[in-house]
Amino acid sequence: MARRIAIWVFDLHGVLIARAAGAPPDPGGVIEQIRRSGSRVLFVTNSSTMGPGDLVDALAREGVAADETEVASAGMAAGDFVGRYHPSARVLVVGKAKLSEMVQAAAPSARLVDRGPADVVVVARLSAVPPDLLRDAAAAVRAGATFVATSTEARVPGASGWEDGPGGTVSAVSQMAGAQPLVIGKPNPYILQRLFGLGPADLERTAVVGDCWETDGALALAIGGTSVLVSPRGAGRQSQLPAHPGHWVIDDVSGLGHLIACGAEECTTR
Repeated sequence: MARRIAIWVFDLHGVLIARAAGAPPDPGGVIEQIRRSGSRVLFVTNSSTMGPGDLVDALAREGVAADETEVASAGMAAGDFVGRYHPSARVLVVGKAKLSEMVQAAAPSARLVDRGPADVVVVARLSAVPPDLLRDAAAAVRAGATFVATSTEARVPGASGWEDGPGGTVSAVSQMAGAQPLVIGKPNPYILQRLFGLGPADLERTAVVGDCWETDGALALAIGGTSVLVSPRGAGRQSQLPAHPGHWVIDDVSGLGHLIACGAEECTTR
């Protein structure tokens, strides 16, 4: 029996914000169409520097209404992970100040340190990383610290075009430490499971709408849901996607109308 989509998870950058030139001007209308259909809408980004208020404000600037219970970021997930599993740990953050603030807020008993030793190392996007900080992070991981990365994306869409992602910094620490991180952002379903409390029955009726196969598409596969790629990067167009009945490719979010009307997985034409 076909499963009707009950939850739509939207990536932000490249899909709803920081979109390509010429993209339709009203993504908010699409979101409201989904809500009127009776489905739930969530917004998830691999950003390590955006908290709930930042996300709500960024969406509002694009005409998309959301509240703080509907948004989450990889930075928020990193904080949740520390607070949940390492609440009193020494935490070394290789990232911007906003990430440190989110980790501390989620784990108030944790002690954030500027250098090793550390029990947890959280690595995210940071330009011009001081060599000493890289060495301390790698040394802590070699000594047994839990190694967490917000994402491994090499580049990400920004307001002025493509920008360096966290992948380079994560790779540097990984190579120096001889260890692989736990990636807490997409495609890990941690955000959906822990921050939004979605269970298996919810996840299999979820559609993930994003612009990157390696994060958004892979998340949809990991949860057994539906992927909708918007002018995707990574895997290219439909012909290059893995064979799976729940894969869709559209040029922009205005192309979601037909999928929303029929619940995506009940549709038979692409």
